[in-house]
This record gives sequence, C-alpha cells and structure tokens, in this order.
Amino acid sequence: MYKTLYQKYRLLILILITFFIICVTFSLFKPKGILYDPITTPMKNNYTMKINKTEKLDNTNISLNEVLLDINEVYIKSHIWGKDKLVAIEAKKNPKDTSPLFAFTDLWIGGKLKFLPSSKGYFKLPLKDIKIASSNEPNTEDAIISPLYLSFYFSNGKSTTFKIEDNTNVKKSTKILNINKTIKLNINKKKPLYLKFGQLIKGITYTALSVTTTYYPKDIEITLLVNKNEFKATSGGYGGGIIGKIYFDPIEENNIKIKVKNTETNEKEIIPIKIN
Repeated sequence: MYKTLYQKYRLLILILITFFIICVTFSLFKPKGILYDPITTPMKNNYTMKINKTEKLDNTNISLNEVLLDINEVYIKSHIWGKDKLVAIEAKKNPKDTSPLFAFTDLWIGGKLKFLPSSKGYFKLPLKDIKIASSNEPNTEDAIISPLYLSFYFSNGKSTTFKIEDNTNVKKSTKILNINKTIKLNINKKKPLYLKFGQLIKGITYTALSVTTTYYPKDIEITLLVNKNEFKATSGGYGGGIIGKIYFDPIEENNIKIKVKNTETNEKEIIPIKIN
C-alpha cells in the first residue's frame, strides 16, 4: 500500500516537473508581444508598411513586422524572443538626438512587465506634439516624422535601431486644419457660453477637434457631420478656460461639419469646415 502511494506521489512530482520545464521553455522561445490590440480602421491597410526585418542580439531576437505612421502617433507590430528582456523603447527624428520624441522606459519591475502582454505584439507610441498647438499655419509635414528611428534596449545591455521611412504617402492623406471659429450659445440666463474651435486633426487612426469653452457646458453635445452620417465623440473632453480635445473615429471624407447642439432646448449650430 505504502509502495503504491509512494509511486503515485513520485509520478505526480515527475509530471509537475515536466510541466514546469515545458512552460519555461515555451516562455523563453515563443515570440512575445507587448501592449495594444491591432488597429482596425478602414484606412489601416493602405498605410501600414510591411517591414519584416529581424535583428539578433546575442541570445535574443527582435523582429519589426509592421509600422503605421500617423499624426503624432506611431503604431508598430514587433516580436521579441530569446533570453533577454526588453527594457526600453525610444523614437527619434535623428539617431543622435539627446531628447527623444518618445521614450518608454522601466518596462520591467523585477521579473514582471508593468503592462499585461498581448499575444498580438502591437505597440502604440504617442509622440510629442510637433509645431501643432501654437502654429498659425499647421503643416502635416511637421507632425508625421519620416525617417523615424526606433531603438529597442535590452537587459543584456545591447540595443538595436530600425530606420523607418514612409512609402505610403501618408502625409498627403492626413490634415491639420485651423478652424478659429467662436460661437455663442445662450444656455445660461446670467452669462452666455462661448465655444472656440481651434484645430481639426484628420489622422489615419483618429480625428481630433480642439475646443475651448468659457465654462463647462453640461447640456452641450458636439458631433461631426459627414455627408449623411453623424460621428459622436469616442473620448476626450473640454472645460472652462482650457483647451480640450475631443476624439472621433477616423474620417476619410473631406465634407466635414461641426454640429453643436443644446440637448435641453434642441438649439443647433452648424459650422462647415473647408478642406482642400
């Protein structure tokens, strides 16, 4: 009886050890993706560059598969496999720049990632705003960086840099427009509400509208009209005295109007946007 019980325990221990070895091996050699789901916008396929370049750094490999450049954002798909950990990512306009457009550091705390891994291997890199917020004549050429240098740093002290050059003509398909239109709404008997619309950013993966209000209007809805469709905001916000930003789904068409509606009185105002 004791012999049979001992054999069962021994078999169980062997199974657990085998399972542990398989898990460790799988984690070392399976390509690992980190952060974000793939973008699914209608225009994604037209502007995603297939890079498919792999670099080997001692016991670790990194493969850069896809890159999509957008206004002040970069989306990449990459895979890393081997023994070493990814500890930082940098994006630069020039490889010798001391101040990167984007820096993603301290990815690991102890043996764990700060962020949950994604099996799809997508990164979204929000770059610093470049000559947009204060420019009287905004230029998309300033907001989409090409060439762009992406550097990956690993725990073994090694690093590698990929040079990304746009070959999709994405700069011609994105726009930054100055609206500079202020409207007045009488939603408050004591003081009117002023809304100032600054810029419209028409990107590949998003549309953004900057707006400043004299105070927070709880009964105001701002949407975009495109032909017969109405786009509601997906995120963002605005408040009194500060420049807010409202985000919408990407819009391919140029026939865009801003619709401001008082949800309490149904009062509406339409602002057409001239896009060449």
